[in-house]
Amino acid sequence: MEFCRFLINQMSDELNRVSTHNEYSTLDYTGMSTLESYRKYKNNILERENSTIKDLFFFNLSNKSKCNLCNDITISYTEYLDLPLPLEFGGKDEITLEDLISNFFKNKIIEKKCEQCKKNVKANQITKLCELNNQIIIFNILREGNNKNIKINRYLDLNQYLDDDLNNNKNMSYKYRVFALINHDGNEEKGHYYSYINIDNDFYQFNDLTVKKEIASDLLDNNHSYIIYYEKI
Repeated sequence: MEFCRFLINQMSDELNRVSTHNEYSTLDYTGMSTLESYRKYKNNILERENSTIKDLFFFNLSNKSKCNLCNDITISYTEYLDLPLPLEFGGKDEITLEDLISNFFKNKIIEKKCEQCKKNVKANQITKLCELNNQIIIFNILREGNNKNIKINRYLDLNQYLDDDLNNNKNMSYKYRVFALINHDGNEEKGHYYSYINIDNDFYQFNDLTVKKEIASDLLDNNHSYIIYYEKI
């Protein structure tokens, strides 16, 4: 995934529509609504980085944390090229990619220093997708030596993971279709990479000079890929 990030970031830099590159400024969202703060964050990025590659691949997450003592809410935003998904089975024998996505976005209890009550507290953290304008979304399965198979959903509807404060149109569809997978055979020190590409709803394995057609159900129902590409439909 490191090479993929490097390549896409380099292409984005080359195609940047912004000619001057000022340093990012520290943003203060005090007194702002979620929509106002996100616009300020997004404009801060677009003033420095604005390319077709950004439009195709990159997306943003909102993180809202609520102090359990004073109920103060803080918000931050983070830009992603790929969504990192820990491979956690949670006692299940079989899991799907959608299970991993759902687990990533579930509400969490974190420990933090509250800026309002000046204490180390526990807080409820909610992570959501800010918007889904990007044509391609990449899921990075953090296997860390775990080569267990998961089921890859042929289609995903990501509407449920959007931040409601930033998306008023409940009828919008954010459906994506799997179109490419990258596998790695070997270990962390050495191994071999190959890919599967969805061409007209048929999957083909590309392995060096060899190309062969795969049975989609066999590939998707029992899969150990670690990078999965989806395209908007």
